[in-house]
Amino acid sequence: MSWPTPTKRTLSLGWALVDLIEDELRVPTGLDAGTRFKLTNEQIDLVVAWYEVDKDGRWKYRRGAWRLPKKWGKSPLAAAVCYCELVGPVVFSHFADGQPVGKPHPAPRVQIAACSEDQTDNTYMSLVEMLRQSPAVADRGLDVGLTRIMLRNASGLIEPVTSSATSREGNPVTFVLMDETQHWKQANGGKDLAATIRRNAAPLGYRTLETSNAYAPGEGSVAESTAKAASKIDSVLYVAREAPAVDINNREAIDREFLIIALEFVYGDSGKHRGGWTDVPGIAEEFFDPGNDLNEMCRWYLNQIVSPTEAIIDLVRMIRVDDELKPKDVIALGFDGSDSGDCTALYACRHPDYLVVPIATWERPLGAKDWKVDRAEVDTIIRQTMKTYRVARGYFDPPLWASEIDQWHGDFGNAVMRYPHNSSDRIGPACERFASMADAGTMRFAASDVELVAHLANGRRAATGAAAKGYWRPARKTEGQPIDRASAAISAVHALADAIAHDEIPETYAPATSSSPHPDTASFDWRPSSARERAPTFI
Repeated sequence: MSWPTPTKRTLSLGWALVDLIEDELRVPTGLDAGTRFKLTNEQIDLVVAWYEVDKDGRWKYRRGAWRLPKKWGKSPLAAAVCYCELVGPVVFSHFADGQPVGKPHPAPRVQIAACSEDQTDNTYMSLVEMLRQSPAVADRGLDVGLTRIMLRNASGLIEPVTSSATSREGNPVTFVLMDETQHWKQANGGKDLAATIRRNAAPLGYRTLETSNAYAPGEGSVAESTAKAASKIDSVLYVAREAPAVDINNREAIDREFLIIALEFVYGDSGKHRGGWTDVPGIAEEFFDPGNDLNEMCRWYLNQIVSPTEAIIDLVRMIRVDDELKPKDVIALGFDGSDSGDCTALYACRHPDYLVVPIATWERPLGAKDWKVDRAEVDTIIRQTMKTYRVARGYFDPPLWASEIDQWHGDFGNAVMRYPHNSSDRIGPACERFASMADAGTMRFAASDVELVAHLANGRRAATGAAAKGYWRPARKTEGQPIDRASAAISAVHALADAIAHDEIPETYAPATSSSPHPDTASFDWRPSSARERAPTFI
């Protein structure tokens, strides 16, 4: 997600295209409409990076995505790229003086694809206006219309398309701009359309470029899936400059000066403070308008995927201490299990200081195939934990581990209880308690547990089926990002609080015989006599 920083030594066809854009296109709107289109330094960076080639003249990137804030200027820039694909030297020809030289495509067919006409208008109509007062229309014999831009003799064209994915199958295109992909979802056919475009791209030898604002996490948009792909595939150019965190939980408490600094950072050369066109202080004022949703403001203008109001907790305010568990400490447990993907995590929360500490985690090694969690090792760790600490309660998410949880419950009673995270009435109160305690500073975290911070940062608040009660559950910001440590920690904190409420905190260390088939890791009976007399329960 870092900003590309090409130099004059960068092998790119983009250098010649920068000159083409500035010579032949005009500013589409505003007070400068009709004047020559002058690229900012950052726009030049994107053009040069997109057309970069290797020493053999092959494209460095086969697909790209620009995630930029509203009014940054991505639509006119994307329109300029489409124009380059129609008339410019975008096909590698040879090297001269150490730099690649291109030639125009003999039969270019460029598409601006979106899920609605309003979306395609963002870019297509920008290009129409950029050509309206340009001498290139006459010089190149362009036929500029509201539905297509055509070269003389119909040898090439640019067209906006909004039809279904099936009608795009096998189309002989040379370049596709996928516009506003944060709106491309399963419900409106956007995901199928994207799949069809990409399925055609490789065998037909063309590339695709996406533009988007910050996507809403968890909606499953094409923009979200592209962000996931870019984190794993080097051949995807993913450009996004996200503003630093701004505390907007309380509109009245927003630091206006810091907000403007954050906006100036994300808008860069397009801001008026750098000679651009965007009124950054004016955008800042929109954050103080009670009629505007702060979450959307963060996505639109700060380019943030998750605003502070959507985050699980405020990571900056986490109380992190150099502390660890000691044998015989009174704890509660939280468990989130997996089988071959994600992460299996066992966390503890200590009484009485609510120190949150990992007991053990099992995570798929990067790039590993056919990997599975060692269930025998998990079983051993669970039993060792029961032997080492006084476990008041434990909340274990049952999917994929139901049999083991039943066995552990039989051996250790309420130290292992089923606690399904897909139950709104269970996970909802647990999440509220976790967030409230973190906000109040009544919960502490092991400073060495940087992985928990990462999992908390990967997550967001998603409304549950009991949203009317204000409940939420942890969900991924982006598909594929793990949050399992966070789920286990939330369960452990809630288990301890419930154990206190039910008077289940052991006061003495009293080893006891266990029905475990592993006598070397036998548990002690941690429960008070009143609890021992009750039959074990599942919640």
